[in-house]
Amino acid sequence: MTKQNLGDLHGAIEEFTQAILVRPDFAEAFYDRGSAKKKLDDAKGAQEDLARAVAIRPNLAEAYHARGLTKRGQSDYEGAIESFTQALAINPKLAEGYYDRGVARKKLGEFRDAIEDFTQAVALNQTLADAYYQRGLVRWETGDSKGAIEDFTTTLTLNPNDPVAYNNRGVLRWEAGDMQGAIEDYSRAVKITPPRAIPFYNRGMNRLTQRDYQGALDDFTQAIAINPDDADFYVARGKARLGLKNKEAAVLDFNRAADLQPRLMDELVETLKAYEQPSNSK
Repeated sequence: MTKQNLGDLHGAIEEFTQAILVRPDFAEAFYDRGSAKKKLDDAKGAQEDLARAVAIRPNLAEAYHARGLTKRGQSDYEGAIESFTQALAINPKLAEGYYDRGVARKKLGEFRDAIEDFTQAVALNQTLADAYYQRGLVRWETGDSKGAIEDFTTTLTLNPNDPVAYNNRGVLRWEAGDMQGAIEDYSRAVKITPPRAIPFYNRGMNRLTQRDYQGALDDFTQAIAINPDDADFYVARGKARLGLKNKEAAVLDFNRAADLQPRLMDELVETLKAYEQPSNSK
């Protein structure tokens, strides 16, 4: 087992360097050293080693793929796409190559091409949960809610402990009118550790809409406990407290929200004015 496999990246780089000194044309050693440097966030060193690897062995698909990952990490999405395309020209069955090119294309807003890449990735590897998830995000972005729900569902079949996929599917189910399904997804999401604030907030918003003010209050309080610096959480909890006729506590939440986001002040004043109307103050 190599030092890289054991997690000793610096030691691995030394070993690869020694191998290169013995064999300056050892393409795999340049590739491995470049991969280790990438993991250490040495993007420049990684690029140099990977370029050397493909110069020695132009058919080394893994090196082109690794170079694409490095470029994508530097937000050079066009350069990343070029490298992934070179890798796929050598090895058209490289599922991860299609997946990673799809991610870069998604970053550039090339949604149709991104969907094609993710679709090809899962055709080659039906267990690639991230590809289903990313395709779901693009379908959501382009208005294909049904397709997005299907992709998030497949993601969860492969990875049942993905709280973000549950949360996203919950949002889509709520938008589709499946309120119970949405609540169930948020409830699954909040049970997965470490806890995340957004599923609590989203479930609370659903409960608020259904006038389950106490349930909403509990959820917003959980969200605030996880992330006490989000003004929207305090606004939402304040509205739940108004629903429970606890104006004094609601005002405290609204004041905290305004401290965090002063632009909210006018909206919160109007919310209190509407609450104080005779129809609401009985």
